[in-house]
Amino acid sequence: TTQPVCVCEMNVHQMWVSNVSAGAAFFSPVIADGKVFVVHAGKQIAAYDEPTGVRLWFYNDYANMVGGCEYYMNASVATVVCPFQDAVRAFDADTGAVLAVCWLASGAGSAASRGKPVVSGAHIIFGTANGIIYSIDASSFDLVWMRNLTWVHGVSAPVTVFATSIFFGTFSGTIFQLDFATGATISQYDTPNVPAYDGLTVLGVQ
Repeated sequence: TTQPVCVCEMNVHQMWVSNVSAGAAFFSPVIADGKVFVVHAGKQIAAYDEPTGVRLWFYNDYANMVGGCEYYMNASVATVVCPFQDAVRAFDADTGAVLAVCWLASGAGSAASRGKPVVSGAHIIFGTANGIIYSIDASSFDLVWMRNLTWVHGVSAPVTVFATSIFFGTFSGTIFQLDFATGATISQYDTPNVPAYDGLTVLGVQ
């Protein structure tokens, strides 16, 4: 079966529909630089021309994706980053060529994340549903740090970066504040039996 990718104008008039066989989009599309980047059924990332809906490139992998994708400029190269089960891959946003790969810990992506990577400063940060938080250098694609909080603290949404801290909620109901540079725990707050399934809004840090 095919699943439509639909783009509409602000007045809700349909601009185009692209029927693809890759499956439904599990994450919100990323729109940047005249392109629409979509993760299909957790197994394919594709880029579409924003004005026309023409598919420009796609990348398939048998390993399920862990999260959505994000767009950023790495020096002068437009880049799309997406975590898979086995590794995080950076793609050329224009051509789809694989620019870099950062291999993850064995089994790190065995449970799908509900969020997508966050690019902040020089770091790419994301969590997985089995409780591992990663920080990857956005330029060199080297692993900066990794925190294993165990599957009890699975991450269900993109992290929030505020000042020098990273905030996120977990399936267990615990809200964590980690140090942006090292991943060390600064604080945590437990809300028993109240899982955090969405992102956090930070108003200020005392």
